[in-house]
Order: sequence, then C-alpha cells, then structure tokens
Amino acid sequence: MSYSWPATAQQTKVNRFDSEYAPLFPYGYGLSYGEVDPLSSALSEKLDRKIMLTNTMTIFDGSVKAPWQLMIGSKGIREPVLSSLQSSEFVEYQTHDKDVQEDACQLVFNGQGKGEVILVNQSAVDMKRFQGSVISIEPKLWQTLTVELVCFTQAGLDLEQVSASFSLSSSGKLNLVFSNISIEPLKGKIADVSCH
Repeated sequence: MSYSWPATAQQTKVNRFDSEYAPLFPYGYGLSYGEVDPLSSALSEKLDRKIMLTNTMTIFDGSVKAPWQLMIGSKGIREPVLSSLQSSEFVEYQTHDKDVQEDACQLVFNGQGKGEVILVNQSAVDMKRFQGSVISIEPKLWQTLTVELVCFTQAGLDLEQVSASFSLSSSGKLNLVFSNISIEPLKGKIADVSCH
C-alpha cells in the first residue's frame, strides 16, 4: 500500500514515524507474498462511543476540519477561503508545505490595516467538555504553542455557545505559518500561555 490504513474509524493520525504508529495495514503492506495477514473474520464494525467522546477536537490538521470553515477579512467583511491563495485588503492566505503538499497554512498581514483570519461555524458549538483544556497551535519552526481555554472563559467566553474556534487578527505586519490547531487536554504539562 502507498499509505497507512487506520486500525479504527476514529484513528485520524496514522503517519509513518509517529511515536504511536499503529495502523491496521502499515505503509508498504502487500509488497511481498510472505507477509502475515492482520485481518480476522471477527473484525468489528462498531464504533467505540467512549473514543468518540474524546476531549480532543481537531480544528486544522493539514486542512480545515468539519464543522469549521476558514474565513479571511478586513474592515468587518469576511469571505470564505475557497482556493489555495486568497487575499483581502490587509491579509493574505496561502497553502504551505510542511510534511506533504499543502498541509499547512501561511497568513501574511501587510500592516496597512486590521486583517482577520477566523475559523467559524454557522451555528454555535457546545464546547463545554473542553473546559480545562488548551488550544494547541503548531506554527512554523514546527513548535507547539498552547493557550489555556480558561483565559477565554475568564474574558467572558461561554463554552456552550462557540461559533468561532480560532481567530487571529493583526493591524501590524505578521507572517505566520501553521500546520495544526486543536483543543486537547493539557496532560500534566504547563501551558505556554496561562491565565492563573
């Protein structure tokens, strides 16, 4: 196989060289006759509801994930991003390459006025289960930046009525490339941005 086949329907990350690489069929499977068949007649087609109710929400991972939609705008006017290169008066969006073609996003704010990039949903999303989590962003230089969600709730965010999962605006010049955005448990670490 020219790609790795997930072991479960919920396994969204199954990339070679990941620390927890555990696919049903690994990359390159089927290239020789002597390989052991990992399939059995007792394969389950049921979804594990416990896994589905995880406290991690992937927002951007190579592309925008449902139910979110990427918008860019200036002067209060937002437009959906519908191509690999799109701009408004003060900000430009362009796909960027990290591990594979177009799996990251580059944002360039020109500093001539306030530009905005935002991930929105048509209706509010109940994100209360993420209370105590962090928003995790992987910018270029491929480091991870984490921000405690409590920073937003302290500023008045109602986690039961979230219509924008990520927003970035700037009136100054800014050039940022990122590949992943998610909301996930802190897992005993200290967040890079904390509001305690």
